[in-house]
Amino acid sequence: MKKSKYLTNCLLELLTLERLSESTYRGISKNLVGERVFGGQILAQALIAASRDVYLPASSLHCYFYLPGNTNIPIDYQVNELISSNHISIKEVNAFQKNKNIFKGIFKFSPFKEEVKSHIKTPKFPDVDLFEDENYHKKYFYKKYPKQFPSSLLEPFVILSKPITIVDPIFPQRKNNKYIEYFKTHELISVDPQILHQAIATFYSDYNLLSPSLNLHGLTFLDKSLSIASLDHAIYFHAPLSINEWILYDINTTCTANQRGLNIGHMWQFGKLVCTTIQENLMRLNNS
Repeated sequence: MKKSKYLTNCLLELLTLERLSESTYRGISKNLVGERVFGGQILAQALIAASRDVYLPASSLHCYFYLPGNTNIPIDYQVNELISSNHISIKEVNAFQKNKNIFKGIFKFSPFKEEVKSHIKTPKFPDVDLFEDENYHKKYFYKKYPKQFPSSLLEPFVILSKPITIVDPIFPQRKNNKYIEYFKTHELISVDPQILHQAIATFYSDYNLLSPSLNLHGLTFLDKSLSIASLDHAIYFHAPLSINEWILYDINTTCTANQRGLNIGHMWQFGKLVCTTIQENLMRLNNS
């Protein structure tokens, strides 16, 4: 219980920005996935910065990663208001480290409407209680491959997940173009504001979004001959969501070509499609 509370507090700390000026905010960085700043952290912090002084939920975001971020340096977010009214707000956010522009995003906010609403068929998967959490699988593979599986990966991530798709990180097999999992926060957070729940979903959306691109070719993030990175990222929010309850994340790859993969994810909760994610990722074999 103490560990779960600590992980949730770490997550909320990452999403608490310092206001430097009317339009500039600063976020801290943490080593979550290695020496480079986790892309989901930048996405979520940029969304929080864009949402300041806006009293509407997010409806979409479209972002580009220019340079890898350094986990030892805070990130400054400069916000520029493009459109503002009672029913819609659009903000541009640029992220900087040491005066270098590492990220750019456009964020749109508007109220949810129920008119003319439909979505693709809700997928059917076994209940979340039938699956083990991510750390169970990490410990299993560390025990199986003690010399090859990095012990640093045994630390639990700041968001709790239960993968349905299991990939051997040391000797991966070619799989189909899907990766499926459940996720939520370790501990309950405040029900309001909705933007915080959207920011946490945004944060996690980047965690495994490129996985099916690698699965198709029997590759994993531990492959030393492979360079991988998020290149761009888009999210469309279709309905309110609660990060306190399990969200089903169904991801598939539509194409891998030219050292890149194109991935699309759907987040489902209570039978509703709550958001759609799209990302192009780098997947370059260094000996190619």
